[in-house]
Amino acid sequence: MARDKGLFIQSERGGGWLIDSVRQLKAEMRRLSEHFRDQDRYRQAAAKYLARELTTCTFDKSWLIAVDYPVYFRRVGKSRDVLDTAGSLSDGGRFNIGGAQASSRAAEQLGTFYDKRSALYLGEDAAVVRLEFGDANMPGSTAVTYAVHLRRRAKLHLIDIEAVLAALEIQIPDLKAMVGNASMNGKWIDLKYPMPSQILGHWLMANAPRKADGIRFPTAHGAVGWNVCLFFADTRACKTLLKATALDNL
Repeated sequence: MARDKGLFIQSERGGGWLIDSVRQLKAEMRRLSEHFRDQDRYRQAAAKYLARELTTCTFDKSWLIAVDYPVYFRRVGKSRDVLDTAGSLSDGGRFNIGGAQASSRAAEQLGTFYDKRSALYLGEDAAVVRLEFGDANMPGSTAVTYAVHLRRRAKLHLIDIEAVLAALEIQIPDLKAMVGNASMNGKWIDLKYPMPSQILGHWLMANAPRKADGIRFPTAHGAVGWNVCLFFADTRACKTLLKATALDNL
């Protein structure tokens, strides 16, 4: 849509970006296309390597911690159900495989163990959650931040990803480089093959010595903050454990 003398690209999250011309837009799209082709080749090689190396590793029970945190936060588009996990199955996320990532090709190369898994991503800080959602500098955004509480339990049992990376890097060099910088706000729906971070997430959840609720990991945006990825069978299971309340002016 045109705005002033440029091309205004509307964001699905509200707001948008002003591009000087269609020519500039096409040039940027070509650059991004080339960049992501290179990234895809690297991710596939890294995912296959990591899946193979993890078969020689053992889960250390010290990685699983009991976290007593009073409230988490999640930001979603105005029309979205904040506790709906269906999007994680259709798109995938930092630690859960979904969508086109769960392809027959991936299953053939990695094994059917790495299949779709439902998850919900939350943050421990409302400001960081908005930063990771990506609309912090978008005037007119209609997204909503919610406070998310546990319904019946006082604690979550979470896998500490920092402890995992520190321990496993002894056996798997460059592990942190492969999975530590994966953005929570990545365009997962565009990926056609599991990411190394997703491979690690599935391995951790399958090998934890007791039932783990999910994974606790630091924000990928340089701010001081932590996020959690909670795994669920489906949205109903999610809403059995969690409840959410919309916050004003966030």
